[in-house]
Amino acid sequence: MKKIFNVILLALFCTSFAQAQVGKTFEFTYKGQTLKYVVADGNEAKVSKQQSAKISGDVKIPERVKFKGKKYRVTTIGNAAFSHCYGLTSVTIPNSVTAIGKAAFMDCDGLTSITIPNSVTTIGEAAFEECKDLTSITIPNSVTTIGYAAFRSCTSLTSVTIPNSVTRIGKYAFYSCINLRSINVAKDNSHYCSENGVLFDITKKRLIQCPCRIKGNYAIPDGVTTIGEAAFYHCTDLTSVTIPNSVTTIGDEAFLDCFHLTSITIPNSVTTIGETAFKYCTSLTTITIPSSVTTIGEYAFRYCSGLTTITIPNSVTTIGEAAFADCKGLTSITIPNSVTTIGEYAFRECTGLTSVTIGNSVTTIGKCAFNLCRNLKNINVSKGNSHYSSENGVLFDITKKTLIQYPRGIKGNYAIPDGVTTIGERAFGVCTGLTSVTIPNSVTKIASDAFRGCTGLTSVTIPNSVTTIGMAAFEYCTGLTSVTIPNSVTMIRWGAFKDCSSLTLLTIENATPPEVGVDIFEKVSENITIYVPAESVEKYKAAKGWSRYADKIKAIEK
Repeated sequence: MKKIFNVILLALFCTSFAQAQVGKTFEFTYKGQTLKYVVADGNEAKVSKQQSAKISGDVKIPERVKFKGKKYRVTTIGNAAFSHCYGLTSVTIPNSVTAIGKAAFMDCDGLTSITIPNSVTTIGEAAFEECKDLTSITIPNSVTTIGYAAFRSCTSLTSVTIPNSVTRIGKYAFYSCINLRSINVAKDNSHYCSENGVLFDITKKRLIQCPCRIKGNYAIPDGVTTIGEAAFYHCTDLTSVTIPNSVTTIGDEAFLDCFHLTSITIPNSVTTIGETAFKYCTSLTTITIPSSVTTIGEYAFRYCSGLTTITIPNSVTTIGEAAFADCKGLTSITIPNSVTTIGEYAFRECTGLTSVTIGNSVTTIGKCAFNLCRNLKNINVSKGNSHYSSENGVLFDITKKTLIQYPRGIKGNYAIPDGVTTIGERAFGVCTGLTSVTIPNSVTKIASDAFRGCTGLTSVTIPNSVTTIGMAAFEYCTGLTSVTIPNSVTMIRWGAFKDCSSLTLLTIENATPPEVGVDIFEKVSENITIYVPAESVEKYKAAKGWSRYADKIKAIEK
């Protein structure tokens, strides 16, 4: 009985000792290389985070390690275990390891070879991301999961073979592998397949990844319904793509950075063009969007600087944020009657754009949709539109109480129509050809950045109806020499007259110092004089935000 009791006591002691060690970090030296480990459970250990400066050359991870007299089986390479170990050149992983953790070898610039044993089942997220010297990788038949961005930006990787055991490949697994020529899948894999080095799901309905080094023309096989996210990302030698009539979705980033893509035909089956789908396709000159498409995603064609014409069909309801921003070759655009939403910055800095026609169905125009279109002379809104209107090429809301956008290409003088109450955010932003503006007595608010960068503006009269001058409203109006702020203004926000380098005379008529933001007169002329009512000179000199300009403040001369 006593003997049994002693055995039980010893077992309990061993168990409690083992549990006490869980989570403990220790070092173990194997073949001259000392690495850090952590006890995972009673019998297992994992490789923990290393000090990158101490790791160099070839590393051989042992199958077993010892800590406080007990042996532990190494089963996991922990999260970020060797990340940023720039001196690491090769790694041998033992047959005991089943998982390679998240970012385990991330940014190991010098790593040229790694042996993954047939015991590993999981390659974690970003496990080998930015291993830029890794030229090839063999994924063993035991692996079932390749995590998100597992081999992203392995820029020297030329080929990958995926075994029949893999059931899940995470998004962006081979993203930005700019020298990758082929992805080959074992024929008996039940979840994925390949054709001519291109990766598909097993049904061949989803094109997952085309290797970056594909050249010339490529015809997507019939039957494919989805071009996946970043499927052709950075295929810089791709010149044309044929999309079959089976495709319904072009995913986000699908053709991002295909700099030499000159020709693409989108079939009438496609309903969605994803975000940044053709961004930086700088060689595209023309594109016809079929009548099946309802949504053009955010940034879809941004920086397509060679694009001169684009036809938007009457099926499209949404033009996403910055969808055509920086398409500097576009000269005109007609927005059809089906479109209800034009996103923020949708046509920003389309410097070749001279005219825009907005259909009668548009209910939402995002801020700065036509900002920095320096040659834009006309924005015309269909008469049947119930939310917006135009007059002499200038965009207003339907009530004509808010001036939304003044075309940057119009030069000279402009009189804002009576009845306008708000000059909208960036309404006249960087209208460098504007020399003077007349603001009617109906205006109460000049919004943020309203006249920012109007370097040619020499004269502006602010009427006695305005109560608020918005943030940076006249910033960089370097031609302004004098401004009178009327009695009605109670708020001047941050940087309102910042960098008005020629401004030497400011007259403020309000006897009560308006509330001001910081830096309202930063980088104006050193010779500026601020005139205020005689009875309020001392008030201004003591007021918050004004006191820093006390030596510039003088009484209005009668």
